[in-house]
Amino acid sequence: MFVSPLQGKILPLLQVNDDVFSQELLGPGFALLPTIGVQTIYSPIAGTLVRVMPHAFAVSGELDVLVHLGLNTVKQQQHFTAIATQGDIVEGGAPVCTWNITQAQTARIDPICPVVFMSGRTTVLDAILAKLDTTVSAKQVLAP
Repeated sequence: MFVSPLQGKILPLLQVNDDVFSQELLGPGFALLPTIGVQTIYSPIAGTLVRVMPHAFAVSGELDVLVHLGLNTVKQQQHFTAIATQGDIVEGGAPVCTWNITQAQTARIDPICPVVFMSGRTTVLDAILAKLDTTVSAKQVLAP
């Protein structure tokens, strides 16, 4: 099962204003344009958190997924609060961190969130891409 890591609108990676993501250099995926406010960010799949940084995390299970919170957020760590740590085994929908999107936007950070399938294109991703331009809630099931 793949759940939305946050509340927002599903967009194609092509709309991400960063060539690393829009040209799928890390792998195929989709983006989420989050709603404003403070959001809890969730693991989209069950697995192990193999990398956790304030602005991004990678989880490895049936798939290998990277969730990147906003663009150019590496130096804007004050907008994030960690909940989980690297090495944690999580279920899909487990909280990983919180993000103050309102503060990030005030700091002129692009809030778009690339979600990358590092293990390549799958039927799970195809099911999600069929929902482009749909607004989803956090933890909403996007694919079985």
